[in-house]
Amino acid sequence: QTLGRASRLMQHIARDDGRRLGAYRDTATALTETRARLADRQREARALENEARARLMAAELAYSRKQELLATIEQESGQRERWLAALVEARARLDSTVTEITPRPSIPAPAARVPFTTRRRQLPWPLEGPVARGFGRQRDTRFGTTTLSNGLTIAAAGGTAARAIHPGTVVFAGPFSGHGQVVIVDHGQQSYTLYGYLSGLRVQRGTAVDAGTPVGDVGEAPDGTAGLYLEVRVDGRPVDPVLWLKRP
Repeated sequence: QTLGRASRLMQHIARDDGRRLGAYRDTATALTETRARLADRQREARALENEARARLMAAELAYSRKQELLATIEQESGQRERWLAALVEARARLDSTVTEITPRPSIPAPAARVPFTTRRRQLPWPLEGPVARGFGRQRDTRFGTTTLSNGLTIAAAGGTAARAIHPGTVVFAGPFSGHGQVVIVDHGQQSYTLYGYLSGLRVQRGTAVDAGTPVGDVGEAPDGTAGLYLEVRVDGRPVDPVLWLKRP
């Protein structure tokens, strides 16, 4: 009986040890899996931390660049306002100068010369290049400003020869604040052409020119870009030069 009881007790202990051993194995397996998941999450956390740090640096860089851009725009806006004010003043003085010239008796055109007023859409361009700024009211999309232009600006490389578009006589050739060197040609019958933003002159007052005669060299506009300012006046009033020039 004692042996039987001992045998049953040993069997019970063995079964209990088996259960405990199985539970230990399960716990060890779960612990291993938990550690693996924890390691994965730690890697994910580090990756997220690195990503967050990178995004923060990118945001700080973007903010810094935005501040620099705003400062640049404010500076450009201030420069633009000063440039526009100077341009308006220069154009007013230029109008006054042309008005002083216009009432004078226009230099008679030779009999063989074709009248300027009959040459609509037939006159040659003073040089090759795209129109950078047109005639009339022009709106600056970046700064939202509107200015009035009595002529057009043709983009061209500095030093390019600007040529007269019709025969005539030079009635003004010299520096003019806000327009560089300026040449005004009288074509008779109260018709004039004006060439501005020139860096140098090739004619002087009283010079007779033909169509194609170089009057000066392209310089810089007030905004720093190279180009030629061309103005056409008929009966003393500014008109759109495109209406008188040949189609490109």
